[in-house]
Amino acid sequence: MNTRDYRRFSRVAQARFRPLAEQLGYIPFGSTRFARLHPAGWHEVFWLHGGCPGEDAFSVYYGIAATALYPGQPPLPLQQAPVLLHQVLRNSAGATGFGCSSRTQVSSSAQAIAQLYRQQALPWFARFTRWQDITSEYLQRQNRWLNQAQLGQYAECSAAQALCGLLLLKAGQPEAAHHWLQQSRHLLLGSEKRENWQEALLQNITRTLDWLDEAPAIDTPA
Repeated sequence: MNTRDYRRFSRVAQARFRPLAEQLGYIPFGSTRFARLHPAGWHEVFWLHGGCPGEDAFSVYYGIAATALYPGQPPLPLQQAPVLLHQVLRNSAGATGFGCSSRTQVSSSAQAIAQLYRQQALPWFARFTRWQDITSEYLQRQNRWLNQAQLGQYAECSAAQALCGLLLLKAGQPEAAHHWLQQSRHLLLGSEKRENWQEALLQNITRTLDWLDEAPAIDTPA
């Protein structure tokens, strides 16, 4: 597109990708983001990244998002749900970029992506049938962050540790979940200055720990 206008890219991309999304059972939750609900309760999502001024290509990411991780609390809007795991779609050359310099090129990219998505993304999603599958993959990917414990120095690790605890809770392991939630809370409390998202995280972790203390016999919250 000659103007490199992201809003124009979003409109064109939405029109070109909506048919693909509908064929696969996805619904839009933004101009270039799509999701479908898995029977086990998480969302399979994909989104387009790029198409901004000065860029001639965009990428397609796909992953697993969860809206209801905190027990006893209302689900998050899908736009705010954390993406627990994600991958990036590769084009035929093994790169991640797809052309978007014109409407015609976006249409051609969409056709290629439709085939590549079925080849790459759908088999990847098929690997995850239970919360335990997601939890195991998350633990493996986040291993280096989960083992950091210095107070005030690794507050950013608290988010990974909190998600680890919440996933273990979903997977039916409340004792292990309690450990990681406590670890995350410990890091947050030890940070001299917390950002707004960290304050919100601390509140949610505290509520979850209270929930666990009050309902220890419940393994997997809805």
